[in-house]
Amino acid sequence: MALKLGDKPIGTIRFTPAGHNMTVTERFWGHASAGTALVGPDSWEAGRLIMSPEHRRGDLLPVCMAKAFAALMRNAKVRHLHGSTHMRLMRLYRRFGFQIHTVITTSDGKKCALLHGEVAAVARALKVDLSGGQGFAKPMALSA
Repeated sequence: MALKLGDKPIGTIRFTPAGHNMTVTERFWGHASAGTALVGPDSWEAGRLIMSPEHRRGDLLPVCMAKAFAALMRNAKVRHLHGSTHMRLMRLYRRFGFQIHTVITTSDGKKCALLHGEVAAVARALKVDLSGGQGFAKPMALSA
């Protein structure tokens, strides 16, 4: 998904449906996610958020995330979101409504987390209105 400010592309984010053994969660975290809602029906992995350096601002990132999440909700059936990150970025994901599901330490000593975002929690954190149903999701009073 492309992220734009006006007509100018400023970043991308990837949403990948679970169930096809394509997501990092299914491939790397299979031991922790198998049989859970994280990889069940209507579960999507959020990842690979990339913003142009000049647009990596604390005020702009939540706006972009809210718009991307609202677009996903309008165009797909979503019951759960999941992703993975290094622990040093966990605070950022918590701001967006994600919680830690599992933590591991890699062979090189880095701590990584498998994340779960319940749709209602992510919507609340990003201030996305789901009151009209998933197909009508929209960011509430956002400006960039």
